[in-house]
Parts: sequence; structure tokens; C-alpha cells
Amino acid sequence: MSEITEKNYESFSKKELFQALTRLKNEKEEDSSKTKHFLESIFDNSPTAMIICEAPDGRISYINDAVWNFRGKTDAKMTGITVEEYIGTWKEFYPDGTQLTGADMPLGRSLLTGEVVKNEQIIVELDDGTRKWAAAWSGPIYDDCGEIIAAIVLFYDITVQKETEQQLKETEKMASLNHLVKGIAHEMNTPVGNNILLQGYLEKSLNRIMDLIQENNYSKGTLNDELKKALRSSDMMKHNANKIQGLVHKFKELSVIDKPTNIRKTNISECIDLCIKKTKRRYDYDDIVHNISCDKDIFITLDRSKLETILDHLLSNSYEHGLTNGVGVIDIMVTNSEGKLELNYKDNGVGLDDDLLSHLFTPFYTTRFSGQKTGLGMTILYNTVTQCFDGSVTCSSELGMGVEFNITLNV
Repeated sequence: MSEITEKNYESFSKKELFQALTRLKNEKEEDSSKTKHFLESIFDNSPTAMIICEAPDGRISYINDAVWNFRGKTDAKMTGITVEEYIGTWKEFYPDGTQLTGADMPLGRSLLTGEVVKNEQIIVELDDGTRKWAAAWSGPIYDDCGEIIAAIVLFYDITVQKETEQQLKETEKMASLNHLVKGIAHEMNTPVGNNILLQGYLEKSLNRIMDLIQENNYSKGTLNDELKKALRSSDMMKHNANKIQGLVHKFKELSVIDKPTNIRKTNISECIDLCIKKTKRRYDYDDIVHNISCDKDIFITLDRSKLETILDHLLSNSYEHGLTNGVGVIDIMVTNSEGKLELNYKDNGVGLDDDLLSHLFTPFYTTRFSGQKTGLGMTILYNTVTQCFDGSVTCSSELGMGVEFNITLNV
């Protein structure tokens, strides 16, 4: 029997037409069965866990073996129950610890709202109380009329990945702490060590003066020489003591989570101008151009001293490290929108190589020789931005191309 087509079906008898249609139906059912079997085989053997639930009540219709590999075998019934019932057997949490309801789950959101969820990380609590991390993708399944008839979620175990990330964070934290302690010890050791030596010189000079006086055998010139030595040692000890005091003040600035002390309504443009004037007086550079783009009517109530700290360290960094020959351009652009103060800061100085850029906010990391600079300026800036203003700071740079900071302050 020839195939039925739109053009020749009228030439068939009713019996032939019925037989042809029956054969066509059987072929389609067989093809459909093969396709279904093929897909089920793929799904069943997939290493990625898969759950499908159907509208309208979110009843689970399919779970593959990878789900059981993830959560372990259980006597609890899974297929045929609703997503809400499913939540009762398997708790899920956001990374912040908030427990998900059925409507919060990626699968539930896709079924109820049609949301497509991509790579959402969740914590799953298993029957024995242990917790695993999972990365989930989910999406709705539509019929020909565009109605949601089901939803599917795919997820896989990222517990080892998260544990490795946490171990790396702890390792980096300990390395940073070790670097910080070594830096503090090194910076303090020089002035303290010098004072110990100077104390010996001062004690020797004072003993010499006392001996001369007791023996009553001294000239005015000899006594003056010994007094000058003693006073010189005393002056150097005072200088070192002031240096120690300055270092302690900088160390305290590393932890800037304290109560605001200078909250007031501040004109941002005027604050920038004042910081630039103070920096120019400190470095006596006349050939650095400052281009400021800031609305003169931006008034914000904030801790002005902390804002000045940020600006001071940006400017000092450019003057000391970027524009070392005292010539160059600094661009500062400020915008204020919806409680966020955006600060874009650029200079056209020497720039940073990749190694310096990666350590920019690391305490005690400096390009200057020991004793000249502490390497704390950018660390203090970072802590002030993130801790005092709950903000963010990023820096981009290339060697010979200057630096660019993008800072966001929540005000």
C-alpha cells in the first residue's frame, strides 16, 4: 500500500484509510517510545541530578539516580509528592542560612513564575543532618499554547569546591596575618632598637659627666662636649619615640571600625579642594594639574574625617609613587545618586605592574626602601572605604599608564 498524502487520500477505501492511519499511529507511537526511552536513558545515567515537577500543584514526576547519589538512599517517597512535601524531607538553605520554602526553591520559582535560574548556590541538609553545597539550574517547560506545564531543576555537588575555597581563604588569612605581624615587628624594631643603642650612649655620656664633676677635673670645653653628646642622644631618642607614636597611630588606622567622630553636613567639592591644597603644601609640587568634576551643590552628611582620609591617601599615593618627578595630571570625578557617592580617581603617573597591583591593598607592601614608607596607605584606604562606608574600591593600572580607582561609598 502506498503512503497516504494530502493529494491521494481520497483514492483510498475506508478500510485502506483506516489501516494506513493505524499503521502511521503505531509508527509514531513507536518513535515516541524510542525517543522517550532514549531521553530517559540519558537522564537516568546523567551525573547531574535532575528533578521534574508538573503543574499545577508541583507534583514531582521524575527523579534520576544522581539525586540519590547526592542525598543518599531514603525510604521517603519522592515521586508523586508535591514540592512542599518534598521540602519536608529535604531542607534547603541560602548561603546566609535562611531556609527556603517550596516557592523559594529554584524548581518552585520556575514552576510558579517561569523564572530561569542559573548557577544558584544553595545548601542542602540531608536526613542525617549533614549539609552539602549544590549549584542549581532550573527552568519552566511550556506547552504549545505557551502555558507552563512543568519545571525542571538540574544540580550538582560543589561541596568539595566550597570546602577548598574555604581552606584557601583560611590559608590566605593566615598568610596575611603573618605578613601583618612581621611588618609591625619590622617597623617597630628599627626605632626601638635605635633607642636602646642611644640609651647606652646617653648613659655613657652622663656617667662621664658625673665622673668629671666628682673628680673636679674638667674643663669647660670637655664638659660642653659631653653635654652635647648627651643632648644629641636625647634628641634622637625623642625623634624615635615620635616615630613609634606615629607608627602606633597608623596601626590603629588599620582597624577603622569605630564610632563616627566627625559627622556633619559636608560640601564634597570643598572637601576635595581642601585636601588638594593640604597635599600641595606638604609636597611643594607646582606642576601637577588637578581636574575636578564635582557638582558644587553636593552636600552629604557623613564622617568628614574618614572622607578626608580616603582623599589624602589617594593624593599622597599619586604624589609619592605615581608622579615622582612632580609633573602630571590627576582627574577626580564625583557623582551622587540614590545614597551612593561614586568617586573616580585617575593619575597619569608611572602606573603599576601586575605584581604591585595584586598586592596594592596588602599591609606593609611598599616599593620604598625600609624606613622611608610603611606601606600602609592603601590598606588604610581600603579599610576606610569598606568598613566605615560599607563601600567598595577597585584599582586598574598598567605600567607607564597611571592608575585608576573606582570607589563607591554608601552614604
